[in-house]
Amino acid sequence: MRRISSGVAIVGVLLVCSGCAGMRRLHGGEAGGSAAASPDAAALGHFLKGEVALSQNDVDTATAEFERAVAADPDTPLLRQRLANLYVRVGKLDRALQEIDRVLAVEPENVEALELRGGILSALGRDDEAVATYQHVLTLDPDRRRTSIWARSSRSAVTPRARSRS
Repeated sequence: MRRISSGVAIVGVLLVCSGCAGMRRLHGGEAGGSAAASPDAAALGHFLKGEVALSQNDVDTATAEFERAVAADPDTPLLRQRLANLYVRVGKLDRALQEIDRVLAVEPENVEALELRGGILSALGRDDEAVATYQHVLTLDPDRRRTSIWARSSRSAVTPRARSRS
């Protein structure tokens, strides 16, 4: 089982790396130092260690590795999005929201990041903002059933409070 998890992590890493800033520099022909010396190579190493830690259900190590990956390559939204997910898992919702907002500053139409943002806002009790975020996702992708369900459940959490104020 461990061998399969590691294999899945490696395949996932290979698929994800095509979007990594460091990989674009290495294959895009930009001038610069060696790959081993680049901060993006360090980020990739931390990314890999984080993925392996996750495959072993070691969330603390994975979180630390993704924090290091983001420090080494702060311009890659994928790293911040993974870190935000980990912060949610350990209950650091304010930090998760900060990271996901940084992702959305670069990729405002990233529906997965927007869905995560809606969930974080809902967990923080900021249901009006969660509903608005989910509605924005549905304008980008009207067929996202999961988001539609979350929007309705968040909206129902907002509605009783609005009635009680009247």
